[in-house]
Amino acid sequence: MHARIDDTGRVAELITHDPAGRYHPSIQWIPVPEALEGWVDHTWSWDGDTGDLVPVSLDALVTEAAARVAAERWRRQTAGVNQKGHRWHSDSEGRSSITDSLALATESEAATGEAWSTTWKTMDGFVVVTRSDLVAAGLAVGSHVQACFGREAEIVAALQTAAAQPGATAADIIALFDTEIGQGWPTTGTS
Repeated sequence: MHARIDDTGRVAELITHDPAGRYHPSIQWIPVPEALEGWVDHTWSWDGDTGDLVPVSLDALVTEAAARVAAERWRRQTAGVNQKGHRWHSDSEGRSSITDSLALATESEAATGEAWSTTWKTMDGFVVVTRSDLVAAGLAVGSHVQACFGREAEIVAALQTAAAQPGATAADIIALFDTEIGQGWPTTGTS
């Protein structure tokens, strides 16, 4: 990947092919280091003194990284949770359905004195569940969601701390992001 640098030193364009010999020689192209690919955009600049591509600020880079962490948290949060051999929906609608049905089950059992059950559609298909199944699923889903938010907070705090270190660079922030984004997230459970 290469970045075309405009007269003010800002990134004006990004291309994936080698520009050598394809453009007028007055056009300045800078190779984008592989570690920065996917991060460099038109808000970045080229520091002619160091030869580095730099974001508008490390705070702006941390904000972008935090948004990417939030997207990963959402993906993992809503991937479902395994409970008693069934994968339960863990998105907002799934959590709400569990809560609403648990209230119904509790009221029904209190009113009738009989055990409550219903047919429930999990991510794997239909299954008959009881009130206690809903309690277990609700606890598993809720714990999973909170653990996902906890991991997001840990990563964002680490990024903010790294950016505040003297001499911190964009490459440092991106390397930390790359290391942390794929690890430490809660599993979806196996029970």
